[in-house]
Amino acid sequence: MKLTTFAVIGRPGWDRDAAVQKAKALRRRGADIVVTDIEGMDISSGMARQGVAEGRDVADLVGRDVADYIRERGLYLCAMDEPAILERLQRTLTVHRYHHTLGVADTAERLAARFGVDPHRARLAGLLHDCAKSLPYGEMVRLVKAEAPEIDEQELESEPVLHAPAGMALAKRDFGVRDPAILQAIRRHTLGGPDMTAMDALIYVADFIEPGRKPFPGLKEVREAAETDIFEAMRMSAKYSTDYLISRGKQPHPRTISILSGGEAT
Repeated sequence: MKLTTFAVIGRPGWDRDAAVQKAKALRRRGADIVVTDIEGMDISSGMARQGVAEGRDVADLVGRDVADYIRERGLYLCAMDEPAILERLQRTLTVHRYHHTLGVADTAERLAARFGVDPHRARLAGLLHDCAKSLPYGEMVRLVKAEAPEIDEQELESEPVLHAPAGMALAKRDFGVRDPAILQAIRRHTLGGPDMTAMDALIYVADFIEPGRKPFPGLKEVREAAETDIFEAMRMSAKYSTDYLISRGKQPHPRTISILSGGEAT
């Protein structure tokens, strides 16, 4: 309170007399406060933070310079800062899964800008893409039934891929993620889906090519493709995954097939 002078500007319908009394009480504690007669716009910092979290431009609330500052530094994307996210992931994931997660986040962040994706959002999606991986199968089932009603039976019965919709639900419930693009990328990182966005493709491919992956057929080619065309790398990843499943007598999910037969969104 001693570092600056505070100027109080009201919102529509504010009680100026109550503000004056509050200012007097704070002055006795050392604050320097000026209560103005200005009635400002009906906005709040909470509205701005919510807008950022939902992926909206908040320049109309805070001004273009401040909105750009928030975007450039990746502020207010979820309820936790990165150290808190990492601390939780270290507690809940295996050592191998934790290091894989860091590799996906680093890869997504590195490639993001060249494909028109916000690097901060890409990194957050990478950090949280496997956040539900260590949950017991039954808990994942309960979570997706409550939070992802569009889940289909083939996905629901497959424990290796169920962590994707469960991760989406957990990212929203426990980490406070509200951006639909981040949540969708987490949701789609295992099976893909129709009309994949650049963000979707980025997390899908980053999960496939992150540096900690042990060599397997096609990995080198996908890594090379990802440097210039994320959608081509996505289609290659889907093709290798599909061929692998078929070789083991398993049926690929229709959403993965849609990557091979359909286009992509902008």
